[in-house]
Amino acid sequence: MQEDEVSALPVTHEGLYFGMIREEDLVRMAAEGADEADPIGAAIRPGGPTVSPAEAGAVALRRMESSGQGVLPVVDAQGWCHGLITASALLSTPREIHRPRIVGGMATPSGVYLTNGAVGAGVHWTSLVLTGAILFSLFILGQSAAMWMALQLPERILVQPWVGPAVHATALALFLVGIRLLPLAGYHAAEHMVVHAIERGEELRPEIVRRMPRIHPRCGTNLAMGAAVFLGVFGSGLFPSPDLALLVAFLAALILWRPLGSLAQYWVTTRPPTDRQIEAGIRSGRALLARLQTESNRPPTVLQRIASSGILQIMAGSLVAQALLWLIMEALQVPAAFRPF
Repeated sequence: MQEDEVSALPVTHEGLYFGMIREEDLVRMAAEGADEADPIGAAIRPGGPTVSPAEAGAVALRRMESSGQGVLPVVDAQGWCHGLITASALLSTPREIHRPRIVGGMATPSGVYLTNGAVGAGVHWTSLVLTGAILFSLFILGQSAAMWMALQLPERILVQPWVGPAVHATALALFLVGIRLLPLAGYHAAEHMVVHAIERGEELRPEIVRRMPRIHPRCGTNLAMGAAVFLGVFGSGLFPSPDLALLVAFLAALILWRPLGSLAQYWVTTRPPTDRQIEAGIRSGRALLARLQTESNRPPTVLQRIASSGILQIMAGSLVAQALLWLIMEALQVPAAFRPF
C-alpha cells in the first residue's frame, strides 16, 4: 500500500478475485493485538463492488460514488482479477498544450478564421476574400439606396446643408443593418466566444464556448466606432478653429470608442450564434491550437502579423468587387452623378 500509494488491495487466490483488504482493516487488526506476521484472512472483505475491464471510466466513477470507495478491483466475468483502479487514475490531468496569450480573428460567411499573429487556421483564404467583396458590395448597396431616397426629396429640401450628412448616416445605418441580417454576424459572435475561451484557458467544447461573451474588447468594431466619432466631431463644423475641433474630436473618440464599440457589437455586428456557427468556431480554434503545438514559439514579426491577420485578403476582395463594379458601370455608361464612388 505504501509503495503504490493506495488505501486498499485486492486479494486473489490462484488469480481469482477473493476480496479486498483495506488500510482501516489492518489498523483494526493491529488494535486487536494481531501481529504483522499474522495472515490477513480474518480482515478480508469478500465480495463488494467491482468493475469489469470492459466498462467505461464513468461507470467506475459512479460505482465509487455510490459505494463510498475510492478504489475498485478490476474483475472480469470469469472472476480473474486484473488489478486496481483509483479515482485519481480516472480523473487524470489533461495534457498541457501551448496556448497563445492573444488571439485575433475574422468572421466570414462560411466560418471563422483565427490567428495568433504568426500562424492562422480555420477557413480558406478565399473565404476572407469573399468577405471583403461582400462587405464592399453591402456598403455600395447602402450608399446607393440612401442616394436614391435622397433624390426622391423635393429640390428645395435637397439643397439644404444637412442633406449630405443625413445621406451618409443613412448609408451607414443600412450597411450595419445588412451586416446584422447576414450569417456573418453569427460567425462574428462565435469568433469572439472561441477567442475568449482560448485566452481564458478553457476547453473548446460547445457547452463551455456557449457561456463566453460575444463582445470582445479588441474587436475592430471598437476602432471603427472610434474613427466614426472622430470624423463626425471633427467634420461637424461646430467649432470655431480646426485645432479645437481636432482636440475635441480626439477626446470624444478616446472616451467613447469602447462603450460605443461594445454597443455596436451587441446590437449590430454580432448576434447570438447558432450551434452550427459555434461548432465552426470551435473547429477553427482546435485547428489553431493544433498548429501551435508544432510551430515555433518565437514572437512574430510585423510582416508576419500583417500577412496572417487576414486584412490583406479582405482588402483584396474589396478591390476585386470595386473593379468589377467599375467595369459594369463603364459598360453601361452610367453617368458620374449616379456612381457611388
